Amino acid sequence: MSKANVLKKIEVGNPLINLGLFNLYDKHQEAKNDEQLANFYHHLLDSVEGSEIAEQLTFAMIAYSTGIDINPLILMTLERDEDRN
Repeated sequence: MSKANVLKKIEVGNPLINLGLFNLYDKHQEAKNDEQLANFYHHLLDSVEGSEIAEQLTFAMIAYSTGIDINPLILMTLERDEDRN
């Protein structure tokens, strides 16, 4: 029994194209289910780490996909602070 896909893919105006990340865009398009899309976002976050604009666009993509904006930048900041302590 398969689960219904609940994550939305960005079909029009994907910011990966604007960033020139065509290989990542292709991987995004290849994702066929929630598990693949979640894995893609994990990979994307690793790929754009250190680029503030790309990280923010990734978080916006995740917010669109999930329908929930939990402000991941705050969560990442809290996580980094915990790592320092």
